[in-house]
Amino acid sequence: MPFSFGDWFAKVVAGTRRSWKPLLAIQGILFGVLALLGLVVAAIVGAAIMNILSSVLTGRMGFGSIAGIVVAYIAFVLVAIVLGAVAQAASEFVVVRDAAQRPYTAGQAFAFARSRALPLIGWSLLLGLLFGIVYLIGIALVASESAIATVLGVLVVLGVFLYFGTVTFAAFGGTVVIERGGLGRMFQLVNPRFPSILGRMATLFVLSGVIVLITMAIVFSLVQSQVVVLAVLGGLIYLAVIVGLSLVGTVATVVTYAECRFREHNPVHTPVLADEIDRA
Repeated sequence: MPFSFGDWFAKVVAGTRRSWKPLLAIQGILFGVLALLGLVVAAIVGAAIMNILSSVLTGRMGFGSIAGIVVAYIAFVLVAIVLGAVAQAASEFVVVRDAAQRPYTAGQAFAFARSRALPLIGWSLLLGLLFGIVYLIGIALVASESAIATVLGVLVVLGVFLYFGTVTFAAFGGTVVIERGGLGRMFQLVNPRFPSILGRMATLFVLSGVIVLITMAIVFSLVQSQVVVLAVLGGLIYLAVIVGLSLVGTVATVVTYAECRFREHNPVHTPVLADEIDRA
């Protein structure tokens, strides 16, 4: 298990090299299905907008088209949430089993993912609610007429992003998917190691941001050429980079969670995490 930043980084690189193929398959299915659904939703929304414009011109405004847009977007969001949860659980299954050198089938990975998707969605909604409440308090302070309250609100908002972001990055998926625990357990794992985990998350975030900015500059130059082939190539490059960063991020979260578990109780090595995944 990692003990220093260098060890942690090496583990992330090794895990990515070891599990990139199954992770790519999972991400490909996720992004592929969402892309197809996005096209369907876009078609529905486009047709609905044309109906609305036609209704306005004829002076007979109907609400059926508006309802269609709302239903289409809600359905897309719900499907995205469910698929995202399944993909996250399957990805963690793959990373841990590969690290423990335990063979598995695609059916086993997705069977496990289906069993953990609902708890993952539920805890995600609760975490989002807690985040939202604290965030709204900070915004209310920022919007007040008191300079002290405004400064305090800014600090609250930044603190919420840093704290909840760090805790979620380090232990949310592992706690819910592997341990089958809740939010309290997540905070218990991260709080004693918060500064070091914040440094890991910040490094990963900055590196990812730099890569995305460079990629966007390249893609923008290709699109500006107004050559269809180059524009398509730019889109594919951007998608490949986003998927690659997603793979690395997935491995990084599992490695960070494993480090938290090990620092809490030294006998907890990768085989122990694999055993926890395998239990009924």
